[in-house]
Amino acid sequence: MAPTRGEAVLWVPPLPVPATLGSDALRDEAQIVRFLEARPEKLDVDAMGDPGLARATVDVLLRADRAFLAEDLLARAVTRWPEDAELRRAWGRVLLSLGRPDAALGELQRASVALPNDAAAQYLLAKAWLAREPRTPESTASASEALRRVLVLAPDYQDSDGVTADVIRDLLDRLAGKRAP
Repeated sequence: MAPTRGEAVLWVPPLPVPATLGSDALRDEAQIVRFLEARPEKLDVDAMGDPGLARATVDVLLRADRAFLAEDLLARAVTRWPEDAELRRAWGRVLLSLGRPDAALGELQRASVALPNDAAAQYLLAKAWLAREPRTPESTASASEALRRVLVLAPDYQDSDGVTADVIRDLLDRLAGKRAP
């Protein structure tokens, strides 16, 4: 028995996967992602030849809400290019977004050593320390140290997640017990 008009659910079929990435498809990130998902060989880091291409691909995947696919690509890219600290920082950010602060912490520690003047690496490192459970005085101190470093490196810092230097200053006050949480 067919549903009544009020019970029917509107279904719109997905757009077809583009056969190639022509100029029209390259302007539509949704088409790019469909193309990549249909051709996993295009996500082979060994075939990419350059960590910049891996980072750009990850950016597209993340904007399309494909965090698990982006995380997998980053894990393989860091194995392929272990010296690329920007890949490690990106991987740490994705791991944090997936609720994996312990895994993120190691990558972000490596990234912050390799990129000592990168405020974003310091900020993400602090986030990883604060996200670990249970929180300890040592993890709070490590997070506070990283947050202070962010403000030294970039007094007007603003992260892509919207956190600003003012929010960081407020958080530092709360972590120090100067303000109630």
